Amino acid sequence: MVKIVVDGKDIELILPDKKARELGLDPAKGYEFYRAKNDTWVLTQKEPSSTKSPPEKSLDEQILKILKIKTLSQRVEGKFEKFLNPEQLKVFRQMLESGQIVLFKLSDKYSKGVYKTKKEIDAKKPIQNRETEKKFSLSKHGFTVVQESEAKSLSEEFEEKIKNKELLGTRDFSGEYFVITKELFDKFNKKVLNLLENNSPLNLEELSKSLSAEKKLIKGICLFLQEDGEIIEKTRESYSFVG
Repeated sequence: MVKIVVDGKDIELILPDKKARELGLDPAKGYEFYRAKNDTWVLTQKEPSSTKSPPEKSLDEQILKILKIKTLSQRVEGKFEKFLNPEQLKVFRQMLESGQIVLFKLSDKYSKGVYKTKKEIDAKKPIQNRETEKKFSLSKHGFTVVQESEAKSLSEEFEEKIKNKELLGTRDFSGEYFVITKELFDKFNKKVLNLLENNSPLNLEELSKSLSAEKKLIKGICLFLQEDGEIIEKTRESYSFVG
């Protein structure tokens, strides 16, 4: 049976196969019948449709896409696997074995790691090597100082601790982000306040020497105390107690 579309409209002429063959038409193909002039009609064979659906993404591409859109808290070992179907999970384990995906831990202090791609690990090596490059790390020193480009990753990494106020974070005007454990802040904030109450003003160098503490740590403590209205920075890195 041959279908003939008339003049591009929703009108079809149906010819039985026998009649179509008598007219020299191929029953397996479609045709269009349109008016060329008032008294002239033309019959043409329709071009086969070249529209193809896009190829389905491979399983490893699907997994990488899922990993990309998940937050670090959703990438935690044991949690991320729940976002995958059985087929994806099988390929995911193969990608782990091949090193295409890596189980990343900031330190041995944490029992579970987060999944990252090898590309992410390579691109963020300064974050991994924070202890050597920046000298300070949360695991060893109880505080760290990072640039704006690293702050988002750090906040996602420690989302739960920040939410529970186990970690405190703030930013200074230079763009550096200071992250300090609540325990370390409680240890030094009263000492800083006592010094300034009796000796204002003191600069950062004087405070850190008096307390035998790192300047970056004391600067971070002072930033928090400024936010709380306990002290003020009269000149650059020179602080006074607010009575």
